[in-house]
Amino acid sequence: MALQRGEGIVLRVKPFRESDLIISLFTEQWGMRHQISKGARGARSRVGGALDLLNDVEVVFYEKTGLDLVSQVSIIDAHSALKSDYNKTMRALTAAKLTEGLLALNQPEPQVLQTVRGFLGTLDASGTCVDVLWLATMLKVISLLGHRPSLLRCVRCGETTSQLVFSPESGGVLCDRCRKGRGGIALSLGAARSLDRLLEQPLERAGVVRLKEADVQAATALVNEYAKRLARGP
Repeated sequence: MALQRGEGIVLRVKPFRESDLIISLFTEQWGMRHQISKGARGARSRVGGALDLLNDVEVVFYEKTGLDLVSQVSIIDAHSALKSDYNKTMRALTAAKLTEGLLALNQPEPQVLQTVRGFLGTLDASGTCVDVLWLATMLKVISLLGHRPSLLRCVRCGETTSQLVFSPESGGVLCDRCRKGRGGIALSLGAARSLDRLLEQPLERAGVVRLKEADVQAATALVNEYAKRLARGP
């Protein structure tokens, strides 16, 4: 077993047996790793608190097939500021869950990690509209992983239309002719243009985009359904 040291973000935590924890750690060097921390939930554990969801940590572990064995953990950033705000916390946890579902094991994705860190850091430091920042982050994560959605033209025929319905299965909007009565998520043209802007501009500029509440709800449904569809695979 090789002893390794790396940094990453805790995206998922699962209790195991009486006192162990299984974690999904999104690392710089190796991408997503599944790891186990023995006794982490025990009363005398020195690492359990460090393995909270969303923590940015440094981990020393024994590299193994299946589950790495955690030896030491230290906190780099616990993102305490965002965790004191319920809405920010819930959005961050949803982003973590969706991102974890999209990542392949042991495949480095440095730009995705940078995006997630930027999202958490911005939530910590500012009052930027949380919903819009979350949308920008998840759209960028999905796009960086090779699944950028087509938002302004029908993904099948290329037609530009004001009647937009997003199809998670197709990866973009469909016109009435191509949709042929199938379901989908209705999206206003203004919302589609705003989401396309969020994809194009830096994450720190997400706050300049304004969306109506109805558009935020539609866009949130779009991102959730598309991410879940991608996580299920073909």
